[in-house]
Amino acid sequence: MITTDITSYKPELSQELQANKGDPAFDYLYDMFYNLPTGEDVKKNLLIVFAGNVGTEDAPKFNAWNTTSTLILDHFDSVAEKIYFKFSITKIQRGTCTVSDGVPTFTLNGASE
Repeated sequence: MITTDITSYKPELSQELQANKGDPAFDYLYDMFYNLPTGEDVKKNLLIVFAGNVGTEDAPKFNAWNTTSTLILDHFDSVAEKIYFKFSITKIQRGTCTVSDGVPTFTLNGASE
């Protein structure tokens, strides 16, 4: 029997993420695709909000990760005008997220709310 001890995680958002021409994210990624930045220039703040209200009906709140992630350009479909990419997560802060007027607010676990 082989046993594997897990000492750390390095999660990725490996599902197909894409930006389409006409979307502001496309212009941002197109510039990256053209210039091919590396190192610290591809480290991005990424807020991941998990489904499932952990607050109340009147004050919804969701578990969340505030992360530093590496944005990895996958491929550019120039015919369909789509850029595909993924994120490799390098640092995770666990907490919760609320949304007010469409703006998310992250609160670190243990921080006074």
